[in-house]
Amino acid sequence: MRGWPGLCGGIGLGVMLALTGCASHKPRPEFHLTVTSDGDFLAFKPDRLSVPAGAMVVVTFHHAGRIISQKHDFVVAAKDAMPALLAQSNQLAASSTDEDKSFIAPGDARVISASPRIAKGETTTIRFIAPAPGDYPFFCSTPGHADTMRGVLHVTPS
Repeated sequence: MRGWPGLCGGIGLGVMLALTGCASHKPRPEFHLTVTSDGDFLAFKPDRLSVPAGAMVVVTFHHAGRIISQKHDFVVAAKDAMPALLAQSNQLAASSTDEDKSFIAPGDARVISASPRIAKGETTTIRFIAPAPGDYPFFCSTPGHADTMRGVLHVTPS
């Protein structure tokens, strides 16, 4: 009979710890952002975004062009990675005739998140966890577009 109280006490303590762990887990805050291409100009609206570190970021990107038929994407890169990613995207574009193909290599660790390339009038959504505080570039990887189609994701301390 002495074993039961000890066993029950141990089970009760385990259940309390499990419940306490669940109760203290806070859901990750979500930040919904909307970005559009600036009509037929090669620019993003807005070109500055801000979110807290660790937040789930949901970006809805809309290609608002009416005349230009080139596709756009929305790429968020690691700090200082944009020049190398653009050079790589130019190489991939030069060797491809597939208009739908992304110019960002799949699984590239320098990319925080990237949307598929979309045509005028289309909308897409990407989701990612905001990285550590700092400024992160976002841009369109279509060759030549990032000269003006770029912006900054400012990540604040949470």
